[in-house]
Amino acid sequence: MNEYTIHIDRGATYNCCLTFFNDDDTPIDLTGYVPQLEIRENPNTPLLLACTNFVILNNKLTFEFSPTDTDLLDVDLAYYNLDVSMLGTNIRLLRGKVVIVQNINK
Repeated sequence: MNEYTIHIDRGATYNCCLTFFNDDDTPIDLTGYVPQLEIRENPNTPLLLACTNFVILNNKLTFEFSPTDTDLLDVDLAYYNLDVSMLGTNIRLLRGKVVIVQNINK
């Protein structure tokens, strides 16, 4: 499992495109998998934000949060997991910190 810190500007669009690789450096085929990404302030706290806008195409997983979504992030630091599942099998692809950059301009 990989760890990666993402930085999100509160109140702005956030988009990301990821490719995951097998041990032999070939891209992992994510066709048919259902992604799930959740952001929480701490592992046992209520959900701050979940992503429902995913595209899987050519072994790339792309997702986006709208400005309305990121405006919900009223903390400075949170944590996320990015999982994919198919037929009862769940795989954690990525996890890490979310650094939220608060909007100074109002």
